[in-house]
Amino acid sequence: MAFPHGTSGGRTGAKMKQWKRLIVGAAVTIGLTSGCKKPLYMDPGDHAAAMKYILPSDLETSPSAALVIPSDATPVPPTVLDPDRPPRYLTLGEGFALALEQGRLGVTNLRGLTIGSAGAQQFLNDDLGSFNGQSFAGDDAIRTFAIDPAIFAANIEASLSKFDTRWLSNVTWSKRDDAVANSVSSLQNGDFSTVNTGFYKPLPTGGLAGITFENSYSRLAVGANQTTFAVINPSYRPTVTVQVEQPLLQNYGVEINQLLQAHPGSTQIAGLRPSGGTRVDGILITRTRYDQQKLQFERQVNQMVLNVESAYWNLYAAYFGLYASEQGLRQAFKTWQLTSELIKAGVRPAQDESEARAQFHRFRADRNNSLQGVLEAERQLRGLMGLKASDGQRLVPTDAPTLTEYKPEWQSSVAEMMQNRPDLLLAQQEVKLRQFDLVLQKNGLRPDLRGFANYNVGGIGTQLDGSGNIADGNGRGNAFASLADNTFNTWNIGFRLDVPLGTREAHASVRVSRLNLAKSYISLQAQRDKAVLTMTAIYQELERTYEQIKILKARRESLGKQISALVERIAAGKEPQLILLNAQINFADSIRQEHAAIATYNATIAAWQYHKGTLMNFNNIVIADGPLPQLAMTRAAEYERLKATGIVLRERESILISPTSPEGVPVMPATANPLSVQGAFERDRSPLPTSLPDDNKSLSTPPPVTAPAPGSTPPTANPERIPAPGYNPLGNTSPDLPTGPGGPSGGPPTRGGNGSLLPPAR
Repeated sequence: MAFPHGTSGGRTGAKMKQWKRLIVGAAVTIGLTSGCKKPLYMDPGDHAAAMKYILPSDLETSPSAALVIPSDATPVPPTVLDPDRPPRYLTLGEGFALALEQGRLGVTNLRGLTIGSAGAQQFLNDDLGSFNGQSFAGDDAIRTFAIDPAIFAANIEASLSKFDTRWLSNVTWSKRDDAVANSVSSLQNGDFSTVNTGFYKPLPTGGLAGITFENSYSRLAVGANQTTFAVINPSYRPTVTVQVEQPLLQNYGVEINQLLQAHPGSTQIAGLRPSGGTRVDGILITRTRYDQQKLQFERQVNQMVLNVESAYWNLYAAYFGLYASEQGLRQAFKTWQLTSELIKAGVRPAQDESEARAQFHRFRADRNNSLQGVLEAERQLRGLMGLKASDGQRLVPTDAPTLTEYKPEWQSSVAEMMQNRPDLLLAQQEVKLRQFDLVLQKNGLRPDLRGFANYNVGGIGTQLDGSGNIADGNGRGNAFASLADNTFNTWNIGFRLDVPLGTREAHASVRVSRLNLAKSYISLQAQRDKAVLTMTAIYQELERTYEQIKILKARRESLGKQISALVERIAAGKEPQLILLNAQINFADSIRQEHAAIATYNATIAAWQYHKGTLMNFNNIVIADGPLPQLAMTRAAEYERLKATGIVLRERESILISPTSPEGVPVMPATANPLSVQGAFERDRSPLPTSLPDDNKSLSTPPPVTAPAPGSTPPTANPERIPAPGYNPLGNTSPDLPTGPGGPSGGPPTRGGNGSLLPPAR
């Protein structure tokens, strides 16, 4: 058996060095550009620490983990017949901090706050989630929608994975034993095996670079006439192939391959499946979706903060609605007492007693509704902050509202809105995505032209070890030695063209993409115009509500003076009693309306900041990716609570409580400072009558009630569940807050320099 070959040793050595350098260079290049695992949003340790107090420890392994019902029982909620609970004084900053930890989005109130006679406006979304056919969704808890940005951040890594290096290997064994009919078929019988392994790197330009090692083995069942053929038997044939493939028109370039969902792949390497492209969009599109999701999360946080502040001032207004009802109830009781005495003296007719009694019961009903309004407003705020429906305490707002006139500059505010509002930024990102889609569809108009080239180095021998080379002509040799000599090599270069004639689908896709781009741009302009219209309404509302506060304050002061004057004239029999009764109703309504306007004004300021996209900055709230920084050693909610209890506030003059006339009717001052909720209730320790004689309860003039000492037990209801005389719905003064002649009042300085609080007492 002869194997013809001829070459010189110098040429063999030069070629060997050449292909070795080529193979080593290709291997190093592929290794350096291969994919690697990267941290996703936060590392596993940080994720476990963040979820330690949220998720069960066996959630990933226990099918019944979600079936465990929490064991902590919720206390019975308060009602209008049993409302008394210890106070929990709450600042607006602490409300924000609690909501950011565990709150709920609620129903967005974009136009601020409007308090009516019906009670609290609805902010809390009481609807549970729903099943959409694929999953259960619809929860609005911040702990739920805060996970969405992390999901999209992980999708970015998935989109980058299409450029990861692939390691593809095959091993096969076979045996063939056909009937021998001639000498040719006898060479097809025997034992065969193939080992094939290679690394293939998808390139950012859409091409592919690879290096493949293959070693095939054959042991032929040789026939009697084998000597007529030059056959090495058995034989090992190792080969090393370096190959490159690159699209030249369609799918060519770095930009288009950052937009494509999947890598173009290869037409030359059988069985190669590039990474990625099975679940997410292209890199640039996925990154844009991630930016949109972060903007959506920011938008949801803005909505939650706006709703929390609106609900906070709603609770503030509800308390003053209750206060107004109780003031009216006290006045009605004093009027009934005065009328009874005047009837006995023969100054007033007997029917005046029935009018006074009806007035008293009217205020009882009004107080009952107002108390329910406080309970509902507290429920709304609790739900938005993520607190339990009932925890044995009642929430009492401690921040005094802003009464400083807020005059924003219109043009700069509109410019801020265009740059900062998450809703508009989301619409801008959608236009960007439609531009990306148009680039993708235009790519389909190009023919699929690919160029490819490969260089192959082969060897042959009867064994894989030992000395000798088959090329030496001795009939035996090491196959790897033959490979190292680069004795046998092959190369090829070529092109492949694939063109759909007409490209109707590609042209239709381009047309649809252009229409979608135009649609998204028109929608962006419409959203901007709509946002400006809404800002116009809020700008006008700021002016209206501030002016309304001044008007209602003047009305309340005038009604107070009217009541003081009417008491003397009615006592002298100069005026009908109905005038006084109507004045008392109007006076109570003026108190309620004035503080409802104050609450509306503060909520409207928050709505203005929301529409500008600066609400979080206004409240010193920042969103950051990943876990809390190491410097954040104290929870924000705990920090706000400690800060609020540590602030010493100056006592404030009452806007409503003042010296009373001998008849018990408040004499209103001409000017006064703003009043906090606890200041209003704590300063008025006069008895609160709940019924009249002959009303199925025996109640004469209630005995005087002195203010209980801080920390003492508040009055309790009688067995009939009717509040006892002197009942105060706010209970006792909190020992944690400063007290004095007027009780605790005020709150920490308001945000943004717009507050009107007095400085702390020194």
